Amino acid sequence: MKKFKLKKEDIKQLIEIKGAGGYLATNRICKVSSMYREESNGNMPDSGWCFF
Repeated sequence: MKKFKLKKEDIKQLIEIKGAGGYLATNRICKVSSMYREESNGNMPDSGWCFF
């Protein structure tokens, strides 16, 4: 079992983003082959960056 620095109960949600999806958090390093940036649509706080 992987040992994490923070315990589950020590993590708290700071903001709520409604209707957003596709978030992924990992402790693995991955290779990015390309990326591009789109203008945010204003409905969600988004940097606009897409990575492949």
